[in-house]
Amino acid sequence: LALPAAGSVAVRRSQLDINQKVYIEGQPVLGDGAGEGILNMCQGFARQHVENPNAPEVKVCGTGIKVTVFMRGRCEEYYEHQQTIGKCDKGMPSTTCESFSP
Repeated sequence: LALPAAGSVAVRRSQLDINQKVYIEGQPVLGDGAGEGILNMCQGFARQHVENPNAPEVKVCGTGIKVTVFMRGRCEEYYEHQQTIGKCDKGMPSTTCESFSP
């Protein structure tokens, strides 16, 4: 899959603990020192991430957070043009991580 230039990401959760982290291209964007400013908000990807057909890699760590990547550049679901990354399963190890890239 290739993300269009207007790709976006939404993080869904009400509050983070230290295990809940989101990275885009290896850089923390939520948790892990990046704060919680984008929690429950839809954000567009940086231009350099969507111009590269192999980017961005989105990595979600923890067992209480998910990220939805909207590939049409709109913060809404449309057929199969979104991908949800992450696990909301407290029975899994707190170090659980899941990644997605085109």
